[in-house]
Amino acid sequence: GHGVARIPFPLQHDANGYVISDGQMLQAGFNQISGRTMQDHYGMTYANGQLYGASNARLLVWTNAAKAGTFQAADYVIGQSTPDAITSSGTFSGIAVNQISAGSNWLFAICGSSIFVFQTPFTHGGLNYAPNKILDGGAGNVQWDDDSTSVYFSPSGLAYDAVSDALWVSDHQCNRLLRIRDPATTPRVDMVIGQVNKTDCEQNHGLGLYAT
Repeated sequence: GHGVARIPFPLQHDANGYVISDGQMLQAGFNQISGRTMQDHYGMTYANGQLYGASNARLLVWTNAAKAGTFQAADYVIGQSTPDAITSSGTFSGIAVNQISAGSNWLFAICGSSIFVFQTPFTHGGLNYAPNKILDGGAGNVQWDDDSTSVYFSPSGLAYDAVSDALWVSDHQCNRLLRIRDPATTPRVDMVIGQVNKTDCEQNHGLGLYAT
């Protein structure tokens, strides 16, 4: 439904064969802002013992999700002064955080046309918690690997590959996927999927929107 339930392993089943959950961890609620509820949320991710949730213009952080009780409040909030606050200032300038992905001591969060890069684990939160880096798709501060020119993109989804230290980004305006190598240090795009070259933005390789 609109909540988040925690299901412990190994799986246990009731008499009807349904998997038993030990309680709903989070619930959703319109116009409710707290450390126990998520509004306008776009996903969660887990890494190195911490659970992260994107909810409106903030990130919620649980430091020990495996033992969290039902409706356990987040331990930290990134981008707001308290779990109950929702202001138009702070880390994300009041813009809702979109998709997030974490791994290997890094968390990546889409906010508008930018990708915020945070080092994890978090040990505190705050209204103006500064990211380690911002990959700005509108400003062109990410470069192509082959000629070091600027890459412009509009991120709508992302997935971090910690083994290869590569961030996969869905660039919806150009109908393509970009692979950003070393995204937390010296980001550079070395692969494009969905286009025949790095400059095209055509749908279905130029065959049109509804081609199959």
